[in-house]
Amino acid sequence: MTGPARRTGAVLAAVLAVLTSLVPVSARPAAATTHDDALPVTVEVTRVAPQVLRPGQDLSVQVTVRNTGSTPVAEPRVVLGLDRRGFISRSALDRWRGAGPDGAAGTPVAEVDLGVPLAAGATATATVTLPATSVGLRRGETSWGPRGISAQVVDVTEPARTRLGIARTFALWYPVEEVTATRLTVLVPLVGPPVSAHDDAWARELDALTSGGRLAAVLDATAGQPDVSWALDPWLVDVGAAADAAADDAGTDEDGATDEGDGSAGGTGEGTGDGTGDGTTGGTQDDAADPGAAGADGPDAAAEPDATGAEGEGAQDPSTGADGADQGTDDGPDQGTSDGTDEGTGEGTDEGSGGVDPSDDAPGGAGSSASDPLVSDSVTAWVERLLAATTDRDLHVLPYLDADVSALAHAADTRRVAVAQELAQDVLERSALPDGAQTSVMWPTDPLPDLATAAFASRAGARALVVGPGELAWPSVLTYTPSGRTTVETSAGEVTVLVPDERLSTALATGAFIDADDVTDQAPLTPATAAQSVLAELAVVTRERPSDARHLLATAPRDWHPDVEVARAQLAALAAAPWVRTDPVSALVGGEDTGVDRGTLPERDVDDDEVSPAELATVDEALAARRRLAALVDDPATLLGDTELELVAPAGAAWRSDPQGRADAVEATVAATDALRGTVRVVPGSTTNILATSGGLRVRVRNDLAQDATVVIELRPADFRLRPDGAVTVTVPAGDEASAWVPVHAIQSADIDVVVQLSTTGGEVVDESTVQVRVRAEWEGIGTAVLGALLALGVVVGVVRTIRRGRTGRRAEPQLTAGPDALSPEAIDDATSPAPDDDVATDPTDPSSPPPPAPSAPSAPDATRTSARGAG
Repeated sequence: MTGPARRTGAVLAAVLAVLTSLVPVSARPAAATTHDDALPVTVEVTRVAPQVLRPGQDLSVQVTVRNTGSTPVAEPRVVLGLDRRGFISRSALDRWRGAGPDGAAGTPVAEVDLGVPLAAGATATATVTLPATSVGLRRGETSWGPRGISAQVVDVTEPARTRLGIARTFALWYPVEEVTATRLTVLVPLVGPPVSAHDDAWARELDALTSGGRLAAVLDATAGQPDVSWALDPWLVDVGAAADAAADDAGTDEDGATDEGDGSAGGTGEGTGDGTGDGTTGGTQDDAADPGAAGADGPDAAAEPDATGAEGEGAQDPSTGADGADQGTDDGPDQGTSDGTDEGTGEGTDEGSGGVDPSDDAPGGAGSSASDPLVSDSVTAWVERLLAATTDRDLHVLPYLDADVSALAHAADTRRVAVAQELAQDVLERSALPDGAQTSVMWPTDPLPDLATAAFASRAGARALVVGPGELAWPSVLTYTPSGRTTVETSAGEVTVLVPDERLSTALATGAFIDADDVTDQAPLTPATAAQSVLAELAVVTRERPSDARHLLATAPRDWHPDVEVARAQLAALAAAPWVRTDPVSALVGGEDTGVDRGTLPERDVDDDEVSPAELATVDEALAARRRLAALVDDPATLLGDTELELVAPAGAAWRSDPQGRADAVEATVAATDALRGTVRVVPGSTTNILATSGGLRVRVRNDLAQDATVVIELRPADFRLRPDGAVTVTVPAGDEASAWVPVHAIQSADIDVVVQLSTTGGEVVDESTVQVRVRAEWEGIGTAVLGALLALGVVVGVVRTIRRGRTGRRAEPQLTAGPDALSPEAIDDATSPAPDDDVATDPTDPSSPPPPAPSAPSAPDATRTSARGAG
């Protein structure tokens, strides 16, 4: 187009503008304008086409008007206003955005009548078009940029044409071919709710977040824009994968399930009447999968004797089915599986008891809950959409469960952040996340983290640290917007800091650049106005230094719940704008230093709501004790649960909004360890008597675990008068009892309280119980003396009786007995032997007469003679 032609067009446009301006559109008196003084008609700009206006294109603005007043508008007309002046600063844009109901509206350039009255409460739609020939904007190289436009409603029948409603936005004039684009990175966090390994509140909240909640909205708004970078908590992907695994496992379980229902694979015996399986894990499938089972049910289930399915103390041995009372005796130091005394026997049940496996009630949680049925279908579907949208996207993986880097830095907890990073890397390797996903950017929860956090992140391997929008502001003397990158010096060296642009980040988070309280025209925010506003902002930024391609960063907050349509419109507009080039975070991290002095971070700043070092230490101690306790059994892993999840979960950044919930989660970890400690315990008995200087105590131990447990029994008397002779190691069958004889020796008689301590072979105390022992050490000497005296007396009595019997026999009269007959050998011997000496008189009646000599064995003839003599 020649110079004269351009001048002619400009003149015609000016004339048209003047003619149009003859239509009276008056504003209300300024004195009547207050913040609460609403115009009776609400105007919404629903479309501006094209978004970027080039020469030769008509400008169309579609509006929706609604009469919110009580009086009808007889002949409503929509008037399009255009302010042909360019904006030279970002603050000038705000003045246009925040102009009041009676503020400037530009020159009226086009209008359209609705054609029908607008009754009170009625709504109508209209499109007003400005022909290309009437735009009237210059086309020079420096003429491009935003122009203010407005749509206002008047009543044609009113002579004053008072403004009844107005909405303002921008047209983007672009008469040039190419400009040096501003580079922009949009970084959006995808993080979940607070997670505890001991309850299922996270599952309910995650379901709400992914089924119409915050996470669903973020994914809806950004999934279709691959230029948007994501900062992802890998736990979200992990829990989705866990849900898939749970669905597969559930299908398998349904195929093989029976009404008897053993609690787990490899279980023995039937389930008890209360639904407790007695298998090797002793729990139901829901318990095994529920990451909250330990907190809610774990301690009670572990400590409840009925959980074993046994009746009484002498439960049936699950491996043999024999009653405990028949397993052993109490008459010696030999160990037995059950005590045979009245104290410890009970009738075993037919079902048997498989014991309690604390791994069923141990923290399963999230990342490790690969069999967790609590994860809903909405979560699974959301994760599938997420994974599909990661293709060709700049993805940055946060530490697992979005660990609170600032809190860990203040606690100098390098171990926890290392575990969180390892878990994140493990998810990257196991899942369908792209190979190009990075873990080199850390995003502290604090808007302005301190130097301790920056140094900590650097030592943990981070290449850059993200701060909050508006922090580390550039010097006020600067007349342009610098890149969102700087460096700070820390004890770990120079650390790169990414600084989001406050205005762009606010617009991304809320859809608007200024607070709603500052918008006085009361025009509702729409996707169209949000998109035009963000394009205008970046156009002004680009025009600040047309030859300097600066790189800005816009971020959304962790709790961002976007208006999906508004966010989509903004992001789509940025992707299409010729003066904006979207780049990944890594490009900003690797960019050149701007040389702008933004100051530095504070030395140390601890937030009251972050997890304290004391809470982290409590968790560490509980988990360390649980590992030591797990040495009770041959397969310790079944008793531990997911200790990595329990270790990292309290440090999740999401807990900052619920410090009390975090404290409860810490206590639940301690309770889970205590529950394991109570599964192997001393069975209380009656008072024990020791009546000698040496002897022993019989100790009965109960094992509620689903595995054999090996414990060391030690005695700690409260008095020196009873001393133990060493510890005894005993293996207690799963879900059963065992007794052991612990040797002691007594020094002196006393009633002594003795602490019976059970510990693992590594020395971790499992249980302590106090029993009373009656020591009567001198009774052994007294008893020995009494017994000796009785024995001596018995000997004396025996000797005396023996002597008395002998003397009485010698004085007694001889007993006449029948002699041998004539045919006996004795009679023959008497006949052949010489006659007795007649000089020796023998008087049988004389007590002093010696007894006759005993006859020798007679021969047959002697027997005949004797018989004859006797007969004579």
